[in-house]
Amino acid sequence: MNYDNILPPTLLLFAQAPPQSLPPEMDGALAAILAVILAFLAFFLIAGLVINAVICFLLSKCYRSIPEPYRLMPPIQVWLLMIPCFPLVWNFFVYLKLADSFKSYFNAVGRYDVGDCGKAIGLAYCICVCCTLLPYAGVLSALAALVLMVIFLIRAFQLKAMIAEFPQTFAYPPGQPGKPTGFAGGPPYNPHAGPYQPPNAP
Repeated sequence: MNYDNILPPTLLLFAQAPPQSLPPEMDGALAAILAVILAFLAFFLIAGLVINAVICFLLSKCYRSIPEPYRLMPPIQVWLLMIPCFPLVWNFFVYLKLADSFKSYFNAVGRYDVGDCGKAIGLAYCICVCCTLLPYAGVLSALAALVLMVIFLIRAFQLKAMIAEFPQTFAYPPGQPGKPTGFAGGPPYNPHAGPYQPPNAP
């Protein structure tokens, strides 16, 4: 069967033309462009890993500052945030449990003036991180998540510094290990007590 009468003349000329190679100068320019693109991608990948590692270090440091009976998560588990894509879910555990751990500790020492210890900010951050996957809204969600994360870390380190004001010896009820009720040598923990009043300096 003769296809000359079926195909348009333009396609026949294209099919019969020999393949053309790019000039050497264009090959070099294309290779340079690809190298620059790969270098930028590698830079952003490494920078992202470094920033994520710094965040994990700061969060684990906050967890370690909380007395062990009040920690709702071991500090080592924070580093699971380094797993790609896993932070979309794990953020909800790390940030919210850190706020709850601070809240549990300060309630135990009679401090009720610390609010939610940043839990609402942490929840908003986790939601914004998930929203970064949405088209069009991803960039705005990423910027909001960055701001919320900085605010959360500032609040967490403020609470971390406040922990140094209290003694670290705990009194436990008999037969209930791991259930702190107060401090050794002091009154038992009263959940209905008013805001903490520091003792007067001598």
